[in-house]
Amino acid sequence: MINVLRVELTRALLDAPEWSDDDVAGHGIPIVDTPFVSVGGGMGSLAMVDTLRISGQPTEALTVLSELPVPSQTYEYLANNSQIPRHERLRSDSSSTMDCIWGWPGYALREAIADKSVAPAATVLVEPILANYYTPKAGQVYESVRREAGRIGWEQMLRTGIVRTVRRRKQGGYFVIHTPSDQSGAQPGGPKQRVAYRCHHVHIAVGYPGVKFLPDLQAYRDENQDYARVVNAYEPHTHAYEEMLRPANSGTAGNPIVFRSAGNEKVILTAMQALNGFAIDGDNRYKVTVDWDLGQENFVMNGATAMDLARWPDNTDGNPFTLNSLRNDNGSPGETEFNAFLTDSDIPDFDWTGGSLLFYGDRPGSGWTTWKAFITSSSAGRVNFDLEKNQAWIRTFHRPPIRGITSSKASRRCSITKMNGGSMRPIKRSTFSYLAVNSQPTDRYK
Repeated sequence: MINVLRVELTRALLDAPEWSDDDVAGHGIPIVDTPFVSVGGGMGSLAMVDTLRISGQPTEALTVLSELPVPSQTYEYLANNSQIPRHERLRSDSSSTMDCIWGWPGYALREAIADKSVAPAATVLVEPILANYYTPKAGQVYESVRREAGRIGWEQMLRTGIVRTVRRRKQGGYFVIHTPSDQSGAQPGGPKQRVAYRCHHVHIAVGYPGVKFLPDLQAYRDENQDYARVVNAYEPHTHAYEEMLRPANSGTAGNPIVFRSAGNEKVILTAMQALNGFAIDGDNRYKVTVDWDLGQENFVMNGATAMDLARWPDNTDGNPFTLNSLRNDNGSPGETEFNAFLTDSDIPDFDWTGGSLLFYGDRPGSGWTTWKAFITSSSAGRVNFDLEKNQAWIRTFHRPPIRGITSSKASRRCSITKMNGGSMRPIKRSTFSYLAVNSQPTDRYK
């Protein structure tokens, strides 16, 4: 059992090129003795530790410090990002094997036996003159690594966590400061729990450093916060190939247009378009320029949540079926069909032209919704609009139980939206439900 204490490394200790046993003990860091430490836990650590185990070293003499549960995890992650999934072949030849220092049997012979086919083995015999170099499937390599790691007792040697510092020991050997993954005993915001491994030999196998971009690309990513479209081959970048599909011709029932992925690539066909590059618009609002042409039929999703059009009054409870309405102060006479208007002192002084007014007839027993008309102009506390369809039916009371008999004494609950859609006109006793923003290149979405 390893005792782990909460300690903070001092600047004096970190700046010292060599540490003594008293230096470490004086900081309250528990010391664990082990002959050999490998830092990294990836394929490099496996190659070294596997050789030492084959040479007769027991698991008690070897310690692996890593965040990885299996040695192939980082390699597989980078290969997947490079569009080499498990069923595809790696781009390097197989002159050696990760799980056997003798290289026998090789990956080609293993594949030939597993698939009961001589083709992989034959490729090795005639490469590179009559065939390209044989390369193994990625999944075959990963599984062989897992088997070998299990055989040599990888889990017994592994200590998960992060290596903070490596320093020479004045008395010979090295100190490796390890921060275990399990920090259950540490206080939030307090010092980390740490362990010092005192060893004769330390093997550093942390792999390649972080991805690096040319200065102009890095400047673009930082200035525009665009980490989705400018990516390195080893970063996740499946999304980077998004494009609009506009077939030039239509298919038929007997000859439909068929879209297929290239090879076994993962392709998603969707009616949605990803939006990036949002800028703050104040009051927890964000905006982005779009080139959509569907007006109020445009549809915005935030994850799995359908978003409302920007509107007034706001949708306070987030429920799309709640009106959140306000009754207006006044409006044009009920018989007005064109150049109609309604007024309310609380309407924001905003250009609502091109937006829409939606209203709701609220006579008891006969409420109905979804009538709307385009807003032709607006001013402070007022919006103007025309009724362009079935004006008499909209302007007057329509009660389904009496089969369409109308009355001019009805009142309306109304709402105003603005996103190149429509709305309905109320008469004097109407109610605003919401005002929404126009769908021009300066659209606001919440």
